[in-house]
Amino acid sequence: QTFSDNEVEKGELTVQLRRLRQKQEALSWPSEKPDLPVITWEDYQRQAESRALICIAGYIHDVGDFFDKHPGGAYLLKKNIGKDATPAFFGGLYDHGNSAHNLLAMKRVGILLGPGSEEQVVPPSQHLRVTRYNEHTI
Repeated sequence: QTFSDNEVEKGELTVQLRRLRQKQEALSWPSEKPDLPVITWEDYQRQAESRALICIAGYIHDVGDFFDKHPGGAYLLKKNIGKDATPAFFGGLYDHGNSAHNLLAMKRVGILLGPGSEEQVVPPSQHLRVTRYNEHTI
């Protein structure tokens, strides 16, 4: 029996998607929104007194291990501890690229309660994810 080109291509695509899914599952991804604690602004500021926490787009990030690695210098991070650094991150002095967005997402430790908690910024690495048909939500 012969199959149409369309059926052959669907079979090949299925194999490719299975391989991509396996590769995807082997990578580390940021914590999902439901897995993160929701923190008030006051609690965020209190915790930032003893931890290097920065709020960007409603997410709270622990950047303590990134001071020496930040291309713009530790000063830019340190001056935003306990503050909303959203404007600075999204084009204040520098428009951060995909790698910065992806790295930042890996540093999420909480969600700010309030208007910022409704805003969801999806890191570029998560714009395209291989999912099974039963995982797709609209």
